[in-house]
Amino acid sequence: MAKLTQENPVSFLEIAPIRRHSLSMRYFMIFSLLVLAACGGSSSSDRGMTPLPSKAFTGPPDEVLFDAVAKYVAANGRPAQTTYKHKRIDLNNDGLLDGIVYIDLPHQVWCGWDGCSMAVFQAGQKDFRAVAGMSGIRGPVYVLDTTTNGWRDIVVRISGMKVRDKNVLFAHNGVTYPQHPMNAPDYRGSLRSVRKETLFR
Repeated sequence: MAKLTQENPVSFLEIAPIRRHSLSMRYFMIFSLLVLAACGGSSSSDRGMTPLPSKAFTGPPDEVLFDAVAKYVAANGRPAQTTYKHKRIDLNNDGLLDGIVYIDLPHQVWCGWDGCSMAVFQAGQKDFRAVAGMSGIRGPVYVLDTTTNGWRDIVVRISGMKVRDKNVLFAHNGVTYPQHPMNAPDYRGSLRSVRKETLFR
């Protein structure tokens, strides 16, 4: 508050509104603190707030799959410079994204007149396990919504000089998928009308 002197005259009428304003602000601050305290003591359900759902676990990251592929390549005596494409899909309906790997380079190592190689890796909680190895595969590869022995059906098209062009069904036998299209039955359905995911075009 300014000191009452001749150099700085302030009348009582000018001071009184300042005091009333200060008291009003003090009461407002006390009231606000009481309201905040009451709100802080209530639960989230009282305030109508819903916690955000946590992201579901869908399996190990891609880097773990890449390590599994490298071990698969080494176990088959193939060069470390192998090149491949991959896709993560839940094949056995366990909520984990398995790995389908299409291996095409070096071409003379992984491919032949009938196509290239493909492998299926089952996802676990912390790692991947190779459950199928195939050869003679040409893209595109179709992963259907239909299942056999709990695993999604896979359709590939075979073509070449020695066979007529046709679609064949890779159905899981409870342990693995067929190793080659020549060992798989013809697929009689229509790919246009069935629900599917298309890979490796």
